[in-house]
Amino acid sequence: MKISLLLILFIISPLFGKGSTTQQNTEKAEMVSLLYYNPQATVNDFINQGLYGNVIYICPESAYYRLKVIRTSPKFRNKNFQFDKNKFHLFYLKARKIATYLQNYKPYSKWDIFAPIEQRDYKPCY
Repeated sequence: MKISLLLILFIISPLFGKGSTTQQNTEKAEMVSLLYYNPQATVNDFINQGLYGNVIYICPESAYYRLKVIRTSPKFRNKNFQFDKNKFHLFYLKARKIATYLQNYKPYSKWDIFAPIEQRDYKPCY
């Protein structure tokens, strides 16, 4: 995945309008917006960009129902072009699962001999 795409989304992550960026979360990434604009991104893409630990946050599901971006999105509409809460609920559960994983993710030290080989600064001699 291209670095520029995730960085742009990290910058516009508070896309959900005024008031979504507070002094506490100006340096944080909101998981629902990251997944909404990066549906092809994997968990490893987020980790490679440094989006894990305290950087990731997610709001309660009910907070998203008030957002016009969510209510008018074609991604969450049914056959009658009305907002489908079930579609958004499934999307939110996926975002919450990924956010929980990323919030609890602890990277290995690059000098840790028990870390996976691809995460080390050196390769074993064998």
